[in-house]
Amino acid sequence: MIKTFIGIMIFSVVSLVGKAQDDKTVIFVKEKVINNISPTARFTPSPDEAAKAKEIIKAHIKEKYPVESSKVNVDDYFIQYYGVILMGQHIVHFNGNCAKPEKYGEEPNNPLGGGICYFSGRANMKSGKMMGFKFNGNK
Repeated sequence: MIKTFIGIMIFSVVSLVGKAQDDKTVIFVKEKVINNISPTARFTPSPDEAAKAKEIIKAHIKEKYPVESSKVNVDDYFIQYYGVILMGQHIVHFNGNCAKPEKYGEEPNNPLGGGICYFSGRANMKSGKMMGFKFNGNK
């Protein structure tokens, strides 16, 4: 009985924070409050949507940042994903960091500075297009 209760409590905490897909991927569930966005305007990206967003990131960096692309291996980054519904479209927001941030699976990471060690943006799942992307500036 106590083990079941503890298991339910642990599951509840994890389900409201994020789902770790692997050591380098966190998908925040729609119930997680992020930037004061209502859960009704959010969705939980699927693992396939996170993988698609990652491929969009790779293609975008290769095309738009040729100098940085030789220094950035997206597969080595710790990436957080969360979904927002904008005009009926599923938009996946992401934050990538070259080192595992504190509270990685608990809160979105938004550091100041960091250069190519940190990037963020959003990708449209229907069109497969990047809607915004940036590397951070220098510290």
